[in-house]
Amino acid sequence: MYYVFERKEGVGRPVFINGMLHEKFIEGGANVAMEYDWNFAAPPDLPAKLPEKLVLISKDKKYAFDLASDFNGQIISARLLSLMMPFGLEDWEISSLTVVNQKGVSIVDQDYFFIRLPITKLQKDIVDIEKSKLDVRKNGEIKKIWDLAIQSRSLPNIFMSNEISLINVIFIGSEVAEKLQTVRLHGFNIVPASQAGVIKPA
Repeated sequence: MYYVFERKEGVGRPVFINGMLHEKFIEGGANVAMEYDWNFAAPPDLPAKLPEKLVLISKDKKYAFDLASDFNGQIISARLLSLMMPFGLEDWEISSLTVVNQKGVSIVDQDYFFIRLPITKLQKDIVDIEKSKLDVRKNGEIKKIWDLAIQSRSLPNIFMSNEISLINVIFIGSEVAEKLQTVRLHGFNIVPASQAGVIKPA
């Protein structure tokens, strides 16, 4: 059985991240565009690999979450990353992340990383069309997934899908979910993967 992370908003977990990622601190950098080859590449080219270190410059006052999807990747706490690492993140790009406000003052009480799974590593055709409850366009594309059934095949313990309806959704296996539920984590709930199309991804 698979599970997904559902966003849980609250103190230190805003609706969206009001900032920008940069390779170094720039005063007022939350207003400076992310013009980097690792952030965007015109198709059919792919973005360059992430640098080893990044800086999140934010207009928000405080972050106290363990996971937040943004910038085509995930901002993840060091403790959550350490819990997930043993279950296989070899294909993921990982950068250490400094999180500060516009003046360069830290707005976090724990260490963070920025991670992302390259497009070429996204899992294809995971949706069991016959067993899922879907809204489908005339051309056959999936418009909305109301109840997801995953294809019965071998999949990693931690993965993401190339299906547009499942953008930003991280799937985890039962063993990973059991491990994460032994500690108190902030900013998300762990719910069955059947809800992946209707939740707000963490």
